Parts: sequence; C-alpha cells; structure tokens
Amino acid sequence: MLVIIRVDMNDQIEQFFQTQQEGLIGALEDAGLSLPDATSIRSELKQTLLASNYADQQFRGKPQLLMDLIQQSDLHRTYENNELSSRLLHQLTDCQDVDDLSRRLRTFRHYEVLRIIWRDVNGLATLSEIMLDMSNLADACITQAAEHLQAWLEKTAGTPCDQHGNREKLQIIAMGKLGAKELNLSSDVDLIFCYPEEGQIEGERTISKQQFFTRLAQQLIRVLHQVMADGFVFRVDARLRPYGESGALALSFDAMHSYYQQEARNWERYAMVKARMIYGDDQANRRLLIMLRHFTYRIYLDFAAMQSLRRLKEKIRKQVRAKNMENNIKLGAGGIREIEFIAQVFQLIHGGHDYALQTPCLFSALKILGRREYLHQVPELIEAYTFLRTLEHRLQAMDNRQTHVLPTDEFVKSRIAVTMGFDNWASLLKKLNEYRDFIISQFEQVFEKPIKKTLIAEEGERGDEEIKQKVESIFSEWDKRFDQAELSNLASQRLQRFLKVLRQAIWQHSDPVLALDRVLQVTDSLLRHSAYLILFEETPEALAVLIKLCGASPWITHQIARYPVLLAELLNERRLYLSADLDQLEELLAEQMSYVDYNDAEAVLDVLRRFKRRQVLHVAASDVMGKLPVMRVSDNLTEIAVAILRAALKAAWQENLVKYGFPLRKNGKRCRLDFIIIAYGKLGGTELGYGSDLDLVFVHDADDQAMTDAKPHQKSITGSQFYARLAKKIIHILNTQMFSGNLYNVDTRLKPGGTQGLLSPNFSAFKDYQKNEAWTWEHQALVRARVVAGSQSLTEKFNRFREKVLLQQPDEQTLKKSIVEMREKMRQESKSSPDGMFNLKNGQGGMTDIEFLAQYVVLAWAYKVPELLIFRDNIRIFETCESSGLLPQQDVDLLCHAYLTYRRQRHYLILQNLPDDIPETDLFDLREKVAAIWKKLLG
Repeated sequence: MLVIIRVDMNDQIEQFFQTQQEGLIGALEDAGLSLPDATSIRSELKQTLLASNYADQQFRGKPQLLMDLIQQSDLHRTYENNELSSRLLHQLTDCQDVDDLSRRLRTFRHYEVLRIIWRDVNGLATLSEIMLDMSNLADACITQAAEHLQAWLEKTAGTPCDQHGNREKLQIIAMGKLGAKELNLSSDVDLIFCYPEEGQIEGERTISKQQFFTRLAQQLIRVLHQVMADGFVFRVDARLRPYGESGALALSFDAMHSYYQQEARNWERYAMVKARMIYGDDQANRRLLIMLRHFTYRIYLDFAAMQSLRRLKEKIRKQVRAKNMENNIKLGAGGIREIEFIAQVFQLIHGGHDYALQTPCLFSALKILGRREYLHQVPELIEAYTFLRTLEHRLQAMDNRQTHVLPTDEFVKSRIAVTMGFDNWASLLKKLNEYRDFIISQFEQVFEKPIKKTLIAEEGERGDEEIKQKVESIFSEWDKRFDQAELSNLASQRLQRFLKVLRQAIWQHSDPVLALDRVLQVTDSLLRHSAYLILFEETPEALAVLIKLCGASPWITHQIARYPVLLAELLNERRLYLSADLDQLEELLAEQMSYVDYNDAEAVLDVLRRFKRRQVLHVAASDVMGKLPVMRVSDNLTEIAVAILRAALKAAWQENLVKYGFPLRKNGKRCRLDFIIIAYGKLGGTELGYGSDLDLVFVHDADDQAMTDAKPHQKSITGSQFYARLAKKIIHILNTQMFSGNLYNVDTRLKPGGTQGLLSPNFSAFKDYQKNEAWTWEHQALVRARVVAGSQSLTEKFNRFREKVLLQQPDEQTLKKSIVEMREKMRQESKSSPDGMFNLKNGQGGMTDIEFLAQYVVLAWAYKVPELLIFRDNIRIFETCESSGLLPQQDVDLLCHAYLTYRRQRHYLILQNLPDDIPETDLFDLREKVAAIWKKLLG
C-alpha cells in the first residue's frame, strides 16, 4: 500500500485548492447540501481533488454523488466478494430497455470509479485491491449487460439451444489487464466473443447462431463503448479475436479450435496467458478453457518462446524509439510491459508442466517464479511494478483518460508528485528512474542472448587418442542416424547447433565416451520436440548437468529420455540436489492439485505422475552424486509416496462424495472420512527404494449396512460398498497404466483374508481377524505397519490395537519355528540367482534375513520392552535392542552396517539398470556374519 506523505504545498497548489473548494462548496449549497465537518473527510477530499480533475467535475456536476459516497461509508472499507455484482444487479432490477441499461451502467460506473480513485489517492487500499475493484466493476458491467441484452434479443430472434435443447449463452473471454484482474483506472477491456456450436435459431425468422451472437456482441459493445452525454462504461477492444479486425466478431468453439491449432501466431500465445472466462455456461467455459490452455502452454519446455518474445521485444523497442515514447511508463524501456514480458516468458516456457504458472495474475506468477528460483529479485520487481502501476493510476485519474505518458505541464507534475508522496517532481522522477533502470537490468538478464561459454577442455585434458577416436566415431554414427531422420529445417538447424556445443561440452566428463552415448540417447528422444534443444542454447549450465547425470546413471538417462519435461529440473543445479520433507512435498503437491478439476480424472493422474517423476529425479540425482546418505534416500522416496497417497485419497474421496453422498456411522451421523490407509513392508518401514511396490491395507470405521445420504441425483450405496469403491479408486489412481506409465504397483494381499478378503474391511472385522485368524507371518507384517493417510481418530484406534497385538507374550519356540519355516518357504519360491551370483534381497544372510530378524525381536521381546514398538524401520528396532540390553552392540552394529550396505548397493544397481544379483564373492564375510547371528537367534 502506498503511504501518502503530507507535505507543505506551494502557493500555486494552495490557490488551486481554494478555487476547487469554493466551486465545490458552491455546487453543494446550490443543491441544498453541505460537507460534513469531519477533518479526515475534508483532508481526503482535498487529496482527491488534487489528484483528479475528473473527480472535481463529477462532484460539481452531481453533488449528491459526493454525498452518497461519504454517507454510504463505502470509502473506508473493502468490498466483500461479489458485492459489486450484487449492487449492480439491484440497480438493474427493473431495467426496461437498452437506453435505460446504458444510463444505469454509466451512473453505476461513475460512482464506483470515484470511490476507487478516492481510496487509491488517499492510501486507503493496496494496489491489488484497486486493480481487483476495477476488474470486478468491469466484470459486473459486462456480464449483467450481456444477460439483459441476450434476454431481450431472444424475444425476437429466438433462443439458441444445443442439440439437447439446453439454452446457450454468449461466451466471453477477458484478455489483457481485465483477464488478469489487474485493470487500471482508465483501461480498454479486451474481449473475445464466441459460442459453443453452430446451428439455426427459430424466431420471427430463422437465423444462424453466428448471426445471433454477432448481433448480441455488437449490442454489448455499443452499450459499453459508446460515448454518451454521461460518458462511457468501458472502451471495448475486440481485436485480439481470431484474424483480428478482419475476423468474425463471434466464432463457434470449432472455429476457434481450428484457428488456434492451425493459424494462430506466436504473439497470440503470449496474449492468451491473460485469458479468463467471465461469462457464459460454466461447462462450456471449461471446455473452451482447456482448448485455449492446450494452445497457450506446451507440454514440453518451450524455450522457443524465449526466442519468439525476444523478437517481439525488439520490435516493440524499435516502435518506442521511432515514436519517441521514452516517457511512456507502460511501453518505454523499464516500463510496465517489460515486467509483464519477464513473467510471461517464464510462464510460456514452464507453464505446460507447472500448472501453478497457468495464472493470468502477474503478482501470482512472479511469486511462483520466485519460489521456483526462475527469478531471483522478485520482491524488488513487485515493488517496481507497484510504483509504476500506482503512477499510471495517478496519470489516468487526472482526467479519466487512458494515458501512460508523463506530463509536460509543470503544475500537473507538481500535483502528481504530491499525490504520490513526494515533495516535488524531481524527487519522483529520480525514484522512477531508479525503478526503470532496475527493470531494464532484469529485462536484459532474462532476454539478452546468453554469452557463449567456452565448454571445451584444454587439449591435455581430453584424454588419449583412442578416446578421441571413440568420441568421433559415436558422433559419426549418430550423425548418420540423424541424417536419416525426417526432420524439419528448423529442427535440423536446432540439432546442428546443439551438436556443435555438445562436441565441446562432453569433454567435461571423466568418461566422455559413456556420457556421450547416453546424452545422444536423450537427444534422439528430443527430436520430436526440437524446442527442447533451445534449452541448452539459452542455459548452457543445464547441458553440463545433463552430461553429469547421464554419465552417472543409465536409469536417469532413460527417465529424461522418456519424459523430457524433466529437463526443467536441470535448470537449477542447487535446487536439483535439495530434498523436500513430507510437509514441503504435501504443500507443493497441494498447490499443483489446486489447479485441476477433481472431476477430470486424467488431469489428476497427470499431475500426480509429473510430481512423482520430478521428485524422484531429485532424489536419484542427489544419490548418484553422493549428496544423500542411504537412509535419507529411502526416507525421501517414502515421503514422496506418502504425499501421493494422501492426494490420491483426497481425490478419490471427493469423487465418491459426488457420486454417492456421505457414508454414515452407526449413530446415523455423517462420516468425516473414518478411513485409513495402512502401509506395510518397505513403505511402512520408511525404507522404500526406487521402483518399490506399495503394500497397502485399507480399513474403515463406518456402518457397513447403512446407506449413504445420497441426494436425488446421486446413487445410494451401503457403507461397505462406499469404502470398497474408495479403496478401488485409490488403487486405480496408483496402478493405472498410461502412456506415461503408472505411479506405483499396489499389493493388497496383506489385508485380512488375503486375496479372498474384503478390499476395505470394517475396523471391527480387521481386529477380529488379527486376534483370531491371523498367522504368525501376518503379525510379522504388523511390526512394520503404520497409518500413512486418513482419519486421525481411526489412526489412534489402529495404533492402540497394534500395540495390544504385538505386546502379547508369545511361545518363543513356536514363534521361532514359524518364522524359520516362512523364511524357507519364501526362499524356495523366489527366483534363483545365476550360477556364481548372490541375490542381495533373498540370498542367505541378505536383506530379507535381516528384516525377519527385526520382526522376530519385536514379536519375541516387545512384551517386556514396549519401546520396540515405537519404530517400524529395522535400523532403529535394532538400536532399541542395544539400548535395552537385548542384543550386544557388536551384533547390532553388524546388522545395521550390513542392512545399510545392502540397501546402498540395491539403490546403486537400480540406478545402473542392473539386477539385484552381485558376484557371490562380494560382501561374503558380511553375509556370513549375518547368517551367524540368524543361527544364534533362530537356530
């Protein structure tokens, strides 16, 4: 919020005030009115009159307008949501015809704009509030005028309907400042008009829908735009529509789709970043918005947008210089448009894979770009933008005129300086130039072509002649392969530029032959969207990171080649190696999910898959670069899965509620979820690996037989059916195979009754099974079980029950016998290793043996050392055994060291695309020592 500083005014300004005040008081007296005595109101009125000739003219011409503003107490409060729309609706209640509509809209507009100017110049509202009020005012005037005009037109022309007989509305897209809800005090409103489908309308005579909606759009523009005795409502600019001024004023969705898919130009993508649906049928709006987003945002990293906007920027700057527009704070160097360019280029590059950036709001976009570290001085940019937009409002408030040019009149300069909180114009200009210089520097950093860095190594660092020959041989082989590919001229040019850079950069790697072959595998996958190759021109550092990661892991190479959008994660190497905790992951995923409709199943799946791939890449990159210890690798992979599970539960719960209503408890009250997801195995033990399955059990606590409280349009089902379908939906979200793969393989065989049991049993049934029917191996599994998502109250019930089961004193010999038999059965059923190889997971003395030992000590000794139930992971279970005197330190150290070694080796093998088998001579002593402890404890 701009702080208004009161200053001593010079004689000219003081005389100006006296003249204005005398004229206004005279007008009030003529109307039988008088100003209130409140000092604050009089002071604010002076500031308003100093800032705006328009306000002075309106108050003198309509004194009652001033009194209404003061008496209705609207000047010192922020409107509630939809309050402007409600006020206008009331004003138009008995509107009779177009002329009446036009008059009422203008009266309403004058009142609200004067309120906004008053609040603005007196520091009673933030810039965001001012822009939002102006935008809401425009929205209300446009939409309610359209509503009245369409109703009147239908009386003579008939009602447009779709093929099912449903009434169709004119669909209105707001562009530019209005689309972003950042309208200034005297701005055009950029609008695009369209309608859902072609067809005929039967009225007094048959006309096409295009004729109907074109006529309606023309009437709307006339009502808003036409200058009458009491001014205009909003100037309307419809030139952003397909084909511009030469195109039809209103187009069908099919025509819009055809244009944007085949004929639209690059600058129209830039314009569409600001698109917002403001009127029409909600369902039709969603369809149209999806189509426009597909046009605006590419699923790949669109660095071609950088080059396109760079050319557009140069064109605009030439126009500015040619027209001597340096005093234009919107279009001139360091002006408002350059900040908008900075934000929008990053939105176009990254918005296709980062839904949060698909926002028309500049402030929101800048803050997200700052959080993502695409921009580094976001607070300063926002401060500069706020100053420029506030100054823009002062320029426009003066005469209610659309202008962005600094004044030449010295007295006007003084008035604006004072209302901006400066002693004089020179001080204001100094601050303005500081902000503009900063914006120019930021703009140049973003848009200037990157300096070509010398990535070539010194000749002596390039290795021997044999390596050079191998590298050249690989390039030659791939050159032939690329020559045979059917590439466009543009793609071929991009490829050649990239290969030239790669020939130099590859020598940074210690094994250039290996790294080159893998980088070229990625390159091959990028040719379908050659714009990705521009990324390495614009950010050479990303190529260095790609070479490093590809050289370290074929698994990472495959991931990037299959999902090139992951290249976005390479743009900031520092962030690439940062691992988020569970809270941060949930916050990030919730932000991404907030931009999708939960009813759009494909969009939900897409967001979850993209999220997982990005986060797992962060972990894998940190892993292969030695930046994460093995336990943190597993912790992070586990937390990623938990965040996804919680989001999947939320999506599935919402879908079920929409279809069936709420399930009920036995007391007849609605369930507040009353459902939990229990993680077993690696997920439960916080020891997930790359590609691990999720062992899950679903439990609910509702009345199995009570019917859901479905509404008439919903289907009523039993509580048992509701939760079974909820669990099934969650599994569907996780398991579903798409082109981009699935999220996780889910194993639910640990549920009561195994493959024959209910998918989501009632908690009472779960308890009965565990107490009366569960086998020893099922209690072994319970050692690692923990709730990862769902109801807190049911989680607490489950934890108490788990403790009760595991605290029972067992018959130790029976327990040992059951565990040994189960282990042997598993070993026999597992795939045997090749001759001379040892399987890290299933081999004797391997990972599973250690896991069974941890489960044994909990089942055998928890009754006397309950602390064993605190942790689910093997390492801390063994450490508890040591601290409690149950196992000697030597054995605990050996088991922990062995388990971490095996896990580290498994992670490494997966990232090298290798099986779990290692030469049987490797880790031989360690395995033997684990086997000895097994024999000591279990015989």
